[in-house]
Amino acid sequence: MPEPADPDPPDSPEEPEAEALPTLARTLASIVGVPLTSAGAVAVFTTDNQAGSVALVLVGALFLVMLVSGNPLQSLGHGNTQLRFALAKRRKKELERIEETPPEAAIERLAALRAVDPGASKDPWFIQISAQVYERLIERRITDALPSGGSAQFATLDEGFDLRLSIPRGDHVSVTIKFRPATSLVSVREIQRFIGMTSAVGKAIMVANVRLSQPAANALLQARENGIRAQFICWRDQQDDSELRSVVQQMTSG
Repeated sequence: MPEPADPDPPDSPEEPEAEALPTLARTLASIVGVPLTSAGAVAVFTTDNQAGSVALVLVGALFLVMLVSGNPLQSLGHGNTQLRFALAKRRKKELERIEETPPEAAIERLAALRAVDPGASKDPWFIQISAQVYERLIERRITDALPSGGSAQFATLDEGFDLRLSIPRGDHVSVTIKFRPATSLVSVREIQRFIGMTSAVGKAIMVANVRLSQPAANALLQARENGIRAQFICWRDQQDDSELRSVVQQMTSG
């Protein structure tokens, strides 16, 4: 089950969404930004007015950022010195659309958003929606892999799993789905908890978008040697479909 942050992003006061800067405006930004930045850089070394020199560099840099990003500056704040661009509003609107999109298309749109807006990957709302999309996608993939007559239901909260797969002969397999940042690994603590949960229900599968750490892989191997019917699959994209299908069919066949 995805575990990133729960709260929805707070609604900000409605403001008209800024349009991307037209070519003329970007040209003017370059005409103003380049000389100001250059003048400020020279002044840092040739005058004693350091505050004025730095101000020139900063103002020029703002114009250059608008030139490169193609977005008009929406606001400039003190404190944490944050710059907020129209890009943030576009990201919010795109994430709202992705929430309503079928998982196969949603995961592609998330990848496209991350490519054009690298900062999105650190946005808590982006992470939360990515986890939700991943879970929906895995649910659909697992349902498609079930044998004829099989079904998948949401597990109850007290079971600690996400899905409960039912097989015609009365057998059950539990499934837990984990979404983690791409640079992380499933920890040995997580896999030990999964092993304990599996021993209570009989058979279980963990599906995650990242691989096991080596200690976690060792712990799972030892548990399986001791008779625990637990399986792990790292699913990242459709190239992993065949392995996921194989694990589901193996666990539901006997």
